[in-house]
Amino acid sequence: MQVRRASHGDTGDVVRLVLDDARKRERFDPLLWRVADDAHSRVEISVSRDAAQGGGPFHWFLAEDGETLAGIAHVAIIPCPPVYALSGVAGVLLDETFVTPAAHTMDAMLAAVEAEIEKKGAVIFLAACAEADDAKIQALENRGYRATTSYFARHSLQASSPPSHVRRAAAGDLGGMARLGRMSRDRHREANRVMWHPHPDADARFAYWMKQSLDLADRSIFVTENAATLSGFVVAQPASPLQIALATDPAPIGLIDDFCAMEFAASLDGRIAGGVARDLLLAAEADFVSRAKPSAMAICPTGWTAKASLLRSCGYRIANHWFFRERSGTGG
Repeated sequence: MQVRRASHGDTGDVVRLVLDDARKRERFDPLLWRVADDAHSRVEISVSRDAAQGGGPFHWFLAEDGETLAGIAHVAIIPCPPVYALSGVAGVLLDETFVTPAAHTMDAMLAAVEAEIEKKGAVIFLAACAEADDAKIQALENRGYRATTSYFARHSLQASSPPSHVRRAAAGDLGGMARLGRMSRDRHREANRVMWHPHPDADARFAYWMKQSLDLADRSIFVTENAATLSGFVVAQPASPLQIALATDPAPIGLIDDFCAMEFAASLDGRIAGGVARDLLLAAEADFVSRAKPSAMAICPTGWTAKASLLRSCGYRIANHWFFRERSGTGG
């Protein structure tokens, strides 16, 4: 199997196959993965732009078995979030990475694509995959990938009034949010020490980003207090292109990424949190409803069972995973 970069002349074939794959994903969860009305143009523009740019963060690769188009890989080459330290960049195999029914195996394509993105400095590989796509999950696991992050989803959110102790964050909350952010990073590091190794300046970088986020109109930050101490916070924001498949309409989906409460401090022991964490989650959901987003997606490390238990108890179910593998020769 040979892998090459997609060119402008490949656009028609890529669009057709990506939309076929998107319709399969839509059957897994029609509310989350609904194919957008403009999906054809979304994919067409992306392939044409990325083929023309060449050196940008997004890339399309085609796998060919002789004269047969056997697979497609949509890849992002990105740095890790600034609160973490990684000795290189991450190569992310986005949702639009799959093999056609004519292909005998996905392993050969994964190996070839990994070799290409390793040349661009990737020291870890990540791969997005729907929870219901058993065949793709098996192929990734056979290749040495392991689930490291779960994307939980909940639909048909209802408008509600947040409890009185939940309020919008203000500049005076940044110190408490930084403290909780540090606890969250500790839990992330327990789940994956390579992927989530804290940056030495993590506290300052996190506080700076939260300060900027307070003024962003597309998101809301909520906090809650226990006496005079900040006991939790949550950021309700729009879904990004990295989290949502290209052909999916992102408008109805709200994203919960930065979300931490003292109840999660029990690290990875599997206890179900409640109280403050549940109230913060309700506030985020109400904010999504006010922005015409009836679905929510919440990100959680697979090893952070206290947080995952809270999400499940509130009606969330795993919809997608990001799988992790280290580059060969780095211990993975």
